[in-house]
Amino acid sequence: MSYNDFRTQVTYMVTVIENDLEKLKSLAEDANGKISTMSSTTTNETTKAPGDWVGQSQESRTLINVSRCTIPIAMVCFSVIDMMGQWMKVKHDDDFGSSAHTFFAELAGRNELSNEDRKQKIKEYFRHGVMHSFFMRERCSVAYPPYDTNTLFVDFEINKCTMDVRFLLQVVQTGMKNMLTYLEDETNPKAQQAFNGHQIWEQAH
Repeated sequence: MSYNDFRTQVTYMVTVIENDLEKLKSLAEDANGKISTMSSTTTNETTKAPGDWVGQSQESRTLINVSRCTIPIAMVCFSVIDMMGQWMKVKHDDDFGSSAHTFFAELAGRNELSNEDRKQKIKEYFRHGVMHSFFMRERCSVAYPPYDTNTLFVDFEINKCTMDVRFLLQVVQTGMKNMLTYLEDETNPKAQQAFNGHQIWEQAH
């Protein structure tokens, strides 16, 4: 595949993914507006693992009928992170934790996954659970808050970890936008890394 063909292919991919993410984002924000009229508290509602659903309040049981598309958003984001993160890695492997760290750092300019604990958390508790069984691990949840938390992991509940899907979405959209910017200049080192990494990634798949 030539570099120009690669750039054209990535532009197409990003366009399709961005359109889907914007649609999901719109659904999530519309749902937050609906939830605000139904809830008597300011507590952030989260999408929980099935095992954590026992003992929930009646209000939470009512609000579960309003979908904020938290898991579908996470699924799309994880797919993009896994794919483009592998392209950008110097060490080519299929470890999602290192792919996520590379995507955040090299494409989105973020350091949220710079330590091993956080890389393992997003991989083991969230990505693996969501991609293989639709739900995250027990004692973990995902949320699309009605406001910016500016962080990937938040503690809405004691002794439970929540991933902010709104923040994750913003990181992925920034990373995809930056990828297209880098690819405009074939001599850009990050463009070359993506092109060469894609060749290796394609051979492995």
